[in-house]
This record gives sequence, structure tokens and C-alpha cells, in this order.
Amino acid sequence: MLVKINNGGYQTNETDDILTSALKSNIFLEHSCKTGRCGVCKVKLLEGSVEPIKEQIAISELDQKENFILTCCCVAKGNISIDAENIPQLQDIKTVISPVKIQKLDFHNLEIAEIELRLPPSKKIRFLEGQYIDIILNDTLRRSYSIASTNDNSNIKLYVKRVANGAMSNYFFEKAKKDDLLRIEGPKGTFFLRDKNKPLIFIATGTGIAPIQSVLEKLDSEYIVRDNPIYLFWGNRFEQDFFWEPNFKKIKILYRKCISSQKKHGLNYVQNFVLDEIPDLTHFDVYACGSIKMIEDAKAVFSK
Repeated sequence: MLVKINNGGYQTNETDDILTSALKSNIFLEHSCKTGRCGVCKVKLLEGSVEPIKEQIAISELDQKENFILTCCCVAKGNISIDAENIPQLQDIKTVISPVKIQKLDFHNLEIAEIELRLPPSKKIRFLEGQYIDIILNDTLRRSYSIASTNDNSNIKLYVKRVANGAMSNYFFEKAKKDDLLRIEGPKGTFFLRDKNKPLIFIATGTGIAPIQSVLEKLDSEYIVRDNPIYLFWGNRFEQDFFWEPNFKKIKILYRKCISSQKKHGLNYVQNFVLDEIPDLTHFDVYACGSIKMIEDAKAVFSK
């Protein structure tokens, strides 16, 4: 069976979901969680039919009426055509599994841990700033974390948020120690900077700052003289929740702390802080990372 996309096509079968078959064919469609929750892999079905093989959590009733699907959740029933693009920047990025050891474990507060992972001396994982990895613990537990460091660093830095009854966060906050042996799989995901020269807005909530930190640090190291602005809006509930401070040597960013508990008038979500300052987003590329609700709400209010 053939899946047609806007800049090509690939073969699929009756068992692999559309995204998996694309990746097997070295076709890189937009995606992130692969569980149907984030909605990043949402595309419009133009021709043909599909069958969902798991719940499309991020698809609304309106999406269904307008023929949107999640490629990670559906298999093709015969030839289909979807409104999607192959992303050539990922052609040379290979997902691998590697052992790592904990090099450093710091706690910024009771809720946020900073983890630094050390690869074997002979191992190097190439990634695009903004991508994520899976941490594998005892072969039974796997969680995804965005990379906060750049590809130029020998170690990989992550931020881990404490989650109530979370098995992986409980390990990092209660049991982990330096030189513990883990495994990682990655890099994964399609969150990375597409055009360095456009006016940019970055939006984050909580530990969603990690991939944005990675992108900004890479921009700082590759400095190109630019006239276009870079905005960073980071939302947290309280002042003490901000565990990282932008401090760049070359690029200039317009950094806004968005403290939701302090806004007295109007909506106090980070996306509303953005619109308060920049009502017209027409000429900006916007990158958002954090809670799924924030991302969905941002898409809705920014497209009005």
C-alpha cells in the first residue's frame, strides 16, 4: 500500500501504524510522544481510509469531522494520501540504544532534579537541539525526557520533575546516585529549530524549558548577526519555580517570566502573556514546549 505525502510517498502494510511505517522507510513525519496524547503527528487525511489501532486522545470531535488523524494511532486501509511533509533535517539522525552512567545529580528544589548522563568514551549520540531521549530503567520502565544540553557537549543534561506516585521520578528523587548504570534510546522527536533567521518566540511551562534551553544555547554557540528578535516566555506558578536563568554571551533574547499566581487581571496562562505583549504573531515562528493543555490552548488562541 502507498502513503502519499506532499513531497513524496512510501510503502506501508496492514500492521504498522502510518508513522512507524514512515520511519522504517526513512521518511520523517512530525511526531513526538507516539502515544496519541501530544497531537504533534496530527495530519489531514486527503484520500483513502484508515483504521485506528489505539485511542486518538489528541483528536477532538471537530478534528474527526474535518478528517484529521494521528499517524501514530492509525493504519492505512489501502492507498491513502495525507497532508504531511518529509523532514529532511532528520535524515542523518539515527536512533540508538546506549548505556549511560549518572555523572551528576542536582536538586534545584523539591520538585526539579537536574540529571547529567555520561556516555561511554567511545560512544557519541548525534541529535538536533530540541529532541528527546527515553531513559530505560531495569528493562521494565521507560520515560521520555527532553535534552537540555547541546550536541556539542559530551554529556547529556535533563530536567526531571517530581511526579506523585511516578516510578521514574521516584527513582531519581529517592534512590539514584552518581555512577548508576542506565540505558537511553534516542534521539527522538521533531522539535528543533527550522529557520534560524526568522523572528522567534519560544514558550515553555515547567521543565518544558529543557529543549528550548538546548536550542538557545546552540544558537549562542553558532552566533550569526541577526536583526530579528528572539522572545522567551517561560510560565510557572511561583517565582521559586524558575530553576534556570538565561545567560547568553552572543545572542540577545527578550526574556519574560510569566508567573501565573501574580497576574491580577485577565487570563494568567503563558500564552496570554505572549498575546498581551505581541498581539500580532503573523511574522513569527512560534515554538512551544510544556503541558499538552498549554500547547493546545496556544494553538487555539494564536490562530484566531
